[in-house]
Amino acid sequence: MCIRDSYDALEEGDVRSLQRIGEQLALAVDHSIQFDHAVRRLVRLQVLRAIDHAIIDRLSIHDILETVIKHVPAELGADAVAISLFDEEKKHLRVWSLRLPNGTIVDKGAFTIADSLLHWFVERRSPVIIHDLAQDPRVQMHREVIQRYRLVSYLGVPLVAKGTTIGILHIMTVKPTVFSPEDVEFFQTLAGQAAIALKSAQMFEEVKRSEVRYRGIFDNAAEGIYQAALDGRLLLANPAMAQILGYSSPEELRGRLTDIGQVYADPAQRARFMHELEEKGIVKGFEVRLIRRDGTTAWVSNSACIIRDEDGRALYYESICEDITERRELGTLREKKEAAEAANRAKSEFLASMSHELRTPLNAIIGFSQVLQDEYFGTLTDKQAEYVNDILESGKHLLSLINDCL
Repeated sequence: MCIRDSYDALEEGDVRSLQRIGEQLALAVDHSIQFDHAVRRLVRLQVLRAIDHAIIDRLSIHDILETVIKHVPAELGADAVAISLFDEEKKHLRVWSLRLPNGTIVDKGAFTIADSLLHWFVERRSPVIIHDLAQDPRVQMHREVIQRYRLVSYLGVPLVAKGTTIGILHIMTVKPTVFSPEDVEFFQTLAGQAAIALKSAQMFEEVKRSEVRYRGIFDNAAEGIYQAALDGRLLLANPAMAQILGYSSPEELRGRLTDIGQVYADPAQRARFMHELEEKGIVKGFEVRLIRRDGTTAWVSNSACIIRDEDGRALYYESICEDITERRELGTLREKKEAAEAANRAKSEFLASMSHELRTPLNAIIGFSQVLQDEYFGTLTDKQAEYVNDILESGKHLLSLINDCL
């Protein structure tokens, strides 16, 4: 009996029942397929969400890599999953994280096959899909590696951040695998999220390293350094600044001093300093006298600049103060010494002038008196001799007084 005869043997109600059962089975199968798709999408969204949390939480580079590798869904059938990053010179790749979901024996050396594909990853910034590694001419130089680990299929997706490839996400299998467009799209999205997270972590770690370097310079600088708001509020100071102002520590300085303007001995100097800073954004070598904790003063050479945000708004200003008190005191002493030397030279010149102006006529008086006293020009009367003698003695007495003065 043929199928047609069997079908004709069924009653009409049985046929309708079978049709309904078939429709329900088809609907159930479709629901099952849709459910499987929904589960896969949910799993993949959870992976991407985990990466988002890694960005928000600012995890370390190692933690982000582990998060990405750990959350690659097992359903994709990968035998080896790894992420490699470029070194600082952007010339060589280094595998940072490796996962073997199926227990396959593969070590980091297997991922050297990506070295032959850098043009696609770096220049084109596009995924590389290889269904059969043994036949692909681009990786034949790594044939020994491919055979050793029995590698068959490969998917590599570049990690691109700000237009630059910073690494590669690798997927390898030991059996022939066809990566669906949906799989490739997921790995591209995953790689994009990972790249953003890694770039953020790299920048954050660089900021931390910069802060550590700056803090070391800040704390150990010989010059006084402080940060203050434009309204004068003291935000930060280093030990050298505290020492210049006579405080034992920056904490004591900030605790006792709320406005940096309080330490200016001359408020007019403070006003000129702030006017120049706000007008030009920078001040260099502004010499000012500051009041120390004990009431004495210190001279500093103050250089400052305004720190702004990305939009150009002034946040605060940072100032570097060099203690020039000793230099100023030496300058004052030098000025006094020069003034004393000038006075001494004036005195010497005066005395030399006086010596010449007084002695010249006095010597003439004494000389002529002696000539008269010796009566070279005739005999003197007693009264004349008395007067000449008085002139001579008075002249000698005056010369003696001049010599004593000089």
